[in-house]
Amino acid sequence: MKKDSSGYVYIKVTLEYDGTLFSGWQTQPGRRTVQQEIEKALHTLTGEKTAVTGAGRTDAGVHALGQVASFQCPRRFDAKTLKNALNGMLPEDIRILDVERGDRPFYARHAASRTYRYVLYKRRKAVGRQYGWHPPGIVSFRRMKQASRHLKGEHHFGSFCKKDPEGGEPVSRVMKIRWMNTPDAWMFEIKADRFFHNMIRIIVGTLIEVGRGKMTPGEFKELFAARDRIQAGPTAPPCGLFLDRVEYR
Repeated sequence: MKKDSSGYVYIKVTLEYDGTLFSGWQTQPGRRTVQQEIEKALHTLTGEKTAVTGAGRTDAGVHALGQVASFQCPRRFDAKTLKNALNGMLPEDIRILDVERGDRPFYARHAASRTYRYVLYKRRKAVGRQYGWHPPGIVSFRRMKQASRHLKGEHHFGSFCKKDPEGGEPVSRVMKIRWMNTPDAWMFEIKADRFFHNMIRIIVGTLIEVGRGKMTPGEFKELFAARDRIQAGPTAPPCGLFLDRVEYR
């Protein structure tokens, strides 16, 4: 419910979290979630129930470096006080990075774009294994990079996401694709105006199939027209996925 604007301000928070021990962003009965922890801290701080909305509903095990959330807060709390108080109450796997206050409505879900990053380790790791995935077998970076170029532009991503139970069409415009090649890992970055359930993890899983030679870059491109999840590759594990940043107009 919208609160009386005279006593409240709109809040935009930027935060990071380690998704390893969370069942995702969105509140779920009997499960530990990021949204639930923030709302619990706000209830302790303000004495009121506060609905927090995130820019992206990350799945269980997915991390965030620049998630954005919004809510309304009593006017008596300034940005610095709110940031320090929340960080003092939240668990160590969530940190508030920035707080902005405003009288004009702000809704985190109304983002112009979101950028995600997926980390692919070149070897199996003991330290840091919860922040990347090492796909077994020999994988060609060149082939994956070649196939990923077909992602740019506006496409129907029916082959690369779980079916929407509400029947919406999974059409998205991919604005940017970038690969980073480090001594330890390949990092795949994708920026788009919309993302759908498991979309990035299915894209990565399918790119790995290309990298292993089980699919050609041309066959990867044909998946857009197929609109058939069964024809794409497996879903990559959540541990390698990060919500990197969210941008607004």
